[in-house]
Amino acid sequence: MRKTGWRHYVDAGTSSASMPRYLAGYLERMLPAAERLAAVSLESRPALDLVAAYGRHRSTLLYVDPPYLRATRARNSRHEMTGEDAHRELAEALHTCRATVVLSGYASELYDTDLYTSWHRTTLETGTSQGGQWSARTEVLWSNRP
Repeated sequence: MRKTGWRHYVDAGTSSASMPRYLAGYLERMLPAAERLAAVSLESRPALDLVAAYGRHRSTLLYVDPPYLRATRARNSRHEMTGEDAHRELAEALHTCRATVVLSGYASELYDTDLYTSWHRTTLETGTSQGGQWSARTEVLWSNRP
């Protein structure tokens, strides 16, 4: 919902790096990224459909990054999971699938004391610049495997 995307220069004098030098930085990172993504499926379908399709296989890793609970962040996604019911439905599907699951989000009572209490939990100190200024955040990863 927020404007993001490819960087462009309207006035090249306003930046310390030229556009060619800026783009060269992308080129240096593209091959390693392409190599990492070679065996990855990126899809844009409803989450429950994806869990049903890919979650049947124990050799699969599902990295699940749903729209976070409304109470934990600003509205950024066109398709929201605004109510607890949608998060509960996703949790039920994730609990019953055979795949390894890594779920990302922010700490919440619903996730920590209800939906994923038996899952392994790891926190990562990070931050965001959404809204125009940097703010520290603590990202949480839950997993059904150690």
